[in-house]
Amino acid sequence: MSSPVTVSCSVMEGESENPTLSPKQHEQLTKFREKVSDVLQPYHNDYWLLRFLKARNFNLKKSESMFRKNVIWREENKVSQVCDEYIEPEVLQKYKSGGKLGYAKDGRPVFLDATGNVDFKGLLHSVTVSDATKLYIKTLESLQRDVISQTEKLKRQIDGIYYIVDLENLGRHHLWKPGVQFFTDVTQLCEQQYPELLHKVVVVRAPRIFPLAYSIVKPFLSEQTRKKIVVYKYDFEKALLDIIDGDILPKYWGGNMVEDGDPMCPKTVCLAGKVPKEWYMTGRDLNVEASQMTTKEIARGGTLQLTYNTSQCNSVLRYEFRTQEHDLGFGVKRLHDDDTKIPIVKTERHNCHLVPETGQLILEDPGTYIVKFDNSFSWARSKKLFYWIELLEPDIQNDDQHDDDGNDDQEDDFVQAIDG
Repeated sequence: MSSPVTVSCSVMEGESENPTLSPKQHEQLTKFREKVSDVLQPYHNDYWLLRFLKARNFNLKKSESMFRKNVIWREENKVSQVCDEYIEPEVLQKYKSGGKLGYAKDGRPVFLDATGNVDFKGLLHSVTVSDATKLYIKTLESLQRDVISQTEKLKRQIDGIYYIVDLENLGRHHLWKPGVQFFTDVTQLCEQQYPELLHKVVVVRAPRIFPLAYSIVKPFLSEQTRKKIVVYKYDFEKALLDIIDGDILPKYWGGNMVEDGDPMCPKTVCLAGKVPKEWYMTGRDLNVEASQMTTKEIARGGTLQLTYNTSQCNSVLRYEFRTQEHDLGFGVKRLHDDDTKIPIVKTERHNCHLVPETGQLILEDPGTYIVKFDNSFSWARSKKLFYWIELLEPDIQNDDQHDDDGNDDQEDDFVQAIDG
């Protein structure tokens, strides 16, 4: 059975007497240990078990199921071996994001991730999903080991890490469907296989598109994780310095640390960036699966119009389409109250029978939008169309919007700092 580094038992003795647990929770912990006794390993101390109990609100049946699946997953994926031996492909070494900063004032590990700079499209065209996933497993496992080693070193339980997420440069290109799918898969992996690893998530430089991006990820986050998230649009430096000593925080994020005059400290924090196309692998097919697409026959000289309504500002319309043979026109218009149609995307012909057409369109204003597939120019041929369209709306509460002075600000589309 693969396992992480083992903590000496003396650190954990008396853990079941943890004063933060209620008598009922102590009882559930004892019962839980008995239920999973057949698969316990030396590193499965009380803290480890408690993480699974907390992740399932101390429900014994759900916690046991989650724990047993984790034991199997660790074995099947040779997790310790990945952490110790996996060397990521060169393109991942060059264009991955993030790095460990050291330890916070309370002893917890700190990881800073420049997520907004990650080119998921470029990376997933350059490496296999398996390689990219192994990179995240290696990172998560390493952070989990840091928690364990800090516990041993400080002779007190360290329960989780600080995860700083910089979303500067996050944009609609990050809404590319395969990239979103990969990111949500990694999010689920963290939630299911590394429960309660996160002590606090601090999101900084959150752009206007953040509420929309968060609405995509939110369904995959547990309620406990959502409560640990704090979001800053700006003015986050003091909050970070309350957690971290300025000497280990790069100057770009409000600390004192520089590397060769660079305030972003790229040797400590990998800054990602756009992947050059020379890294792309040939024959990579990352289009929407056929089973997810709708099929329509557009008659010769005909059109197909689809209507979408949104009540939120800055919603996003994502699309991919192709035809079996020959080109097709595509455009998007907004329907105004007087029934006039204002072009948002000018209708143009696309050679989508050769290369699928994909895109993400920000709908700045609420209203009704019409997507048009146009075959009116062709009086000789009908077209078999395969399309996938998804409308995403930000997950926000209008009455929570405010600026730094506490005044209503209709330009803000998320709370500057929120819990949960």
